[in-house]
Amino acid sequence: TTESALFGKIDFVKAGTYTFQITEDEPADDEKEEGITYDPTVYTLTVVVVDTDADLAVKSYKYTYEDEDGNTVLVDSDEAEFVTGSEGTGATEPADDPTEPPTEPTEEEPAVNSVAKVKTPVKDPAKIGAKFTNPYKPEPTNYEPAVEKIVTTAFGPLVEDKIFNFELKLISATPTEAVVDEPAEAEPAEGEAGAEEPAAGEPEEAATKDIKDKVTIPEGGDKLQLIVKAGETTATGKFGNIKFEQAGTYVFEATEVKEKEAGITYSEKVWTLTLLVVDHDGTLKVDEDTYTDDENNSNKDKATWTNIYVPEPTTYTPNVTKILETPLDATVAEKTFHFTLDLVEAYDEDGNDISKFSTKATKNEETGETTYTELKHSEATITLSAGEDPTKTEPFEDEFTFTRAGTDV
Repeated sequence: TTESALFGKIDFVKAGTYTFQITEDEPADDEKEEGITYDPTVYTLTVVVVDTDADLAVKSYKYTYEDEDGNTVLVDSDEAEFVTGSEGTGATEPADDPTEPPTEPTEEEPAVNSVAKVKTPVKDPAKIGAKFTNPYKPEPTNYEPAVEKIVTTAFGPLVEDKIFNFELKLISATPTEAVVDEPAEAEPAEGEAGAEEPAAGEPEEAATKDIKDKVTIPEGGDKLQLIVKAGETTATGKFGNIKFEQAGTYVFEATEVKEKEAGITYSEKVWTLTLLVVDHDGTLKVDEDTYTDDENNSNKDKATWTNIYVPEPTTYTPNVTKILETPLDATVAEKTFHFTLDLVEAYDEDGNDISKFSTKATKNEETGETTYTELKHSEATITLSAGEDPTKTEPFEDEFTFTRAGTDV
């Protein structure tokens, strides 16, 4: 924004050249405006006042300053225009060439005694004078987007560490400065051509300005790796500390990188982080941070992904072998033997009881889903007939499905 002001009126009582120096006063540190850099430029104002025998008048003025290389830069100036004749009528002549004969008066304008006068330059104060430019740069603010990883398991805690990776991307950045209304032009009176009522509440269209250059994501700060430790179900972390140098609305998109961790079903969820950065008297602050997923669910302080860990089960069918020391003779048609298998204990590497993870898997052919029920007992039957090999091996009736690493006895 630009504003102009005038110093107090100066009265000159003697012809001459007057030189003024114009500077901007820089307040004490505790009185400075936050975010403002003060302009150290020193302007020189030179005013030439002449005696016209009738009165004193300003002949010319100029505003200058020296640049960094020591060159004098002219900012603004105006040379006065001399006229002759009473109240500007009659013959005229340049004041700096009195030898030039006056112009003959016209019939409508009779000759009068010629008296040199000087017109004082008059210009719009907003367009002249010393111009001080103050860069405004509020104190930046920082924000670290937060992530939470939750791992659910169908068969107990993780037995080993699992690694998860995430990425952050800046989608948009728009300033929040209010649109400054242009001075209203005179509108046609009601009934005149061109007169129409503006739409109620309709804002003036303003070009959208991208301010992505006001965002600094530290190197590697757009990537995050979390490790859910064995025996745990959650892990939390933050992306890099992002710096914001201008008030505005910033939108980020966070996604989970699909890795190939065995047994992990990855989430397809995409989170959108919207930050409202506000200028508080020269200091930027994040006033609002909203995490919203692609199902329009919102979190206040973090993006959360939930992954399911289901290790691929393994199966085993125990066998039993019957050995007869003496083969059956023809007088004995056959012999039947019955066997039972019972789970005595099951434990993992830490000694925890995992007997419930000894299961029987049942697949629903219609839905394709598999259910697991505890299996701790099974039976087997062996029948030996006369004339057969006296040694015979048969499997137990049930196939055991183990859904957790450990030792079963």
